[in-house]
Amino acid sequence: MAKILPNWLTRRYLLMAKNFKTEFFSFADAEKFIKKNFGDSSQMVSLILSEFKKAGWLKVEIDPQDSRKRKYSLIMIYNKDALDQMVAEIKSEKHERNRSRRD
Repeated sequence: MAKILPNWLTRRYLLMAKNFKTEFFSFADAEKFIKKNFGDSSQMVSLILSEFKKAGWLKVEIDPQDSRKRKYSLIMIYNKDALDQMVAEIKSEKHERNRSRRD
């Protein structure tokens, strides 16, 4: 069973899932997408993909044409409780941020 991701990773996962769905993508594809949408560095992209994999949200395969390269695919988790909890945490964090800005 996949683990719950921290909010900052969940936001990246959800946006990547919307973009890549279950299609394979390269590190360069992920790097370009994450940098464009979140401004993260290349090192941070490596960390993000590693955290996705450790949590059970990312499948990694060796590229059959070049064994030095990896192909990545997001695993769509259909555990409604986990997804509901992540969405609730994101909403709560956003609400808390907005409230602290008003204070």
